[in-house]
Amino acid sequence: MACKRPPVIAADTAGLLRARLLAAGIDLEHPSPDTVLRTWKTFHAFSAVPVEDVLGPDEDGDGLLVQYGVADFGDTSGRHFALDFTRQFIGEGISQLHCTFKYDVVAELEAIAPDNLWSFGMTPSDFAAQVEQMDGFQQVVASKLRPHRLVVGFDADVC
Repeated sequence: MACKRPPVIAADTAGLLRARLLAAGIDLEHPSPDTVLRTWKTFHAFSAVPVEDVLGPDEDGDGLLVQYGVADFGDTSGRHFALDFTRQFIGEGISQLHCTFKYDVVAELEAIAPDNLWSFGMTPSDFAAQVEQMDGFQQVVASKLRPHRLVVGFDADVC
């Protein structure tokens, strides 16, 4: 008899993603330059885990966003370069799972034009291929700069 897993709900995704990242050997407290690509691969693989309390794919209830650029979100990290992987859920409201690398702003990163890409309307493999071809994504991976933080979090009711 197969073991039945309990359904995954959106609010549980941050803990589940953290566990997968740790299992992949990613140090969440002290990320290194070589963890960016592994984190992306783990995050993308995690996007295949079905979430019960969201609208179906035909209703854009579960989608991915990759974005990067220099920003100041008014939080304690101040002005920084961020490479962010987001999984957005639409159910009774809109919530988001974030996996964000934050870097000190240096000339190499400040020169990267901000950009973003949503997964809607693409197959998972096409989306992954396009993300990995984004100029900023490639530049961050190639830079070998050390992020000062890797934040994995969940925001409920973002709108």
